[in-house]
Amino acid sequence: MLPKILTISDNKENLVLIESLLEDFPCIIDVTTNGIQALQKILSRRYSVIIAFPPLSLLDISRLVEIIRTNPNTSSISVFIIYQSQKDFDKYAVNSDEYAIKPIDKKGFLDKLNTLLPESRIKRLLDKSRTASFSLKELPAVDFLQLLYQNRRTGIVEIDGEGKKGKIYMEEGNIIAARMGSLKGEKALNRLIGIDSGTAIFNSSNIDIKGEFAYPTPHLILMAIQEKDETAELLKKLSSNEFSLSRNFQDKIQKEDHVVEKIINILEYTTYLDVIMDSVNIPDSKVLKILLSLTNSGIVVPPNEEIKQNNLIISPTEERDIIEIISRKKDYFSGDYSDIILLYPEYDEQLKKIVKFLYRDNGNFDSSESFSYLGFYNVSKNLRFAFYSIEDIDTLAPFLRSLSKVVFSMFFIFDEFSQESLYIMEQKGERLIKDGIDILPLYFEKVRGKDYLSYPKDTKDNFNRVMKSVIKYKITKEKEDEKND
Repeated sequence: MLPKILTISDNKENLVLIESLLEDFPCIIDVTTNGIQALQKILSRRYSVIIAFPPLSLLDISRLVEIIRTNPNTSSISVFIIYQSQKDFDKYAVNSDEYAIKPIDKKGFLDKLNTLLPESRIKRLLDKSRTASFSLKELPAVDFLQLLYQNRRTGIVEIDGEGKKGKIYMEEGNIIAARMGSLKGEKALNRLIGIDSGTAIFNSSNIDIKGEFAYPTPHLILMAIQEKDETAELLKKLSSNEFSLSRNFQDKIQKEDHVVEKIINILEYTTYLDVIMDSVNIPDSKVLKILLSLTNSGIVVPPNEEIKQNNLIISPTEERDIIEIISRKKDYFSGDYSDIILLYPEYDEQLKKIVKFLYRDNGNFDSSESFSYLGFYNVSKNLRFAFYSIEDIDTLAPFLRSLSKVVFSMFFIFDEFSQESLYIMEQKGERLIKDGIDILPLYFEKVRGKDYLSYPKDTKDNFNRVMKSVIKYKITKEKEDEKND
């Protein structure tokens, strides 16, 4: 991607001079004639370098540079000042990154300009160190990846911005793998390259990961750019972040391919666009095209309150009760995960029965890890349950303090027939309660005469009933605790 340079001057001769100096220099040049117009452009576009000829009209050059330096979105832009004479330099001297005084030596000017470009500064840093850190506002991920490709670098690019984190693995300049949360491959790479603000860090190191791309790196980067633009256009057409199936969607469904069928199945359990896109391992633009087609055919509709209500597990009153409880216990309510449910059945098959309705990118999961994330489930418009599996209760201890900072409360649900679970109840139950975990046994057969959590059938209605019981238990328990206090 060519660097963008903004030239500021109301003197035509200065603009002709810059045009001649940069005639063979690969860049895009914008021109403004005063400080106010320049500031408007700077705040709305991404520039690598600003070339200014003082004095400026409407906004003093010193004030303009001060604004640029103090705004985090523009602070990385380099400023190059060209003075008409030594007298002007003495009069208008500005704290700039580079300067020159007329008459201008073209080679010297271009050498200085080159040092100001983000690519040049990052390259110098890479030559001196194994690590390079920079702002994505200063250097887009696309440009940085191309720089690494040209210099045949091996290592990991970590990108953190816009609430997203991920890694891109490179071997001798080639992108070989990408990870972002549970996403990987092309989908993860496209998402990471699409992040416009945040930070990126390159760590030079050996890579021990299997390559997962069939296309060469330049082609991958080009596809990611096209994917970003296409996704943005489709999002405008959809104009909503939530979708529901229409009441009579079954009557409108024709023979569909398996991806469309999967998206329809996901829509039975969630209305959230981000969840839908995360749950299907194809490019976001393809998911959006399918949603647009389903919307045009009347199968999918923007959710109205009536449709939403049919998909909710808890009532608006119960949701308000839970949010009120959260607000009393925490400084703020983020609207994200309200509770973490920890599952500990003895057999994986029992665990699969419970979590089959959770949102995750595929139908399989590995619960052999000591502490595994299984997915989440919306119980209302503003509340979700997150599900984790643990191998041993002692494994949980290091996580409790950190988890308590981001979640409202935790439930520990286990199979009542598990010997390990019985040991936990007898030996470590007090410790769990002390750490803020409510202990709830889950029975895999109906217990007569007792209002226990039971899960004899792995149906959505039964799963919803169990989740509703958990919430009801929490509301009742909190109200009883308040009375006792």
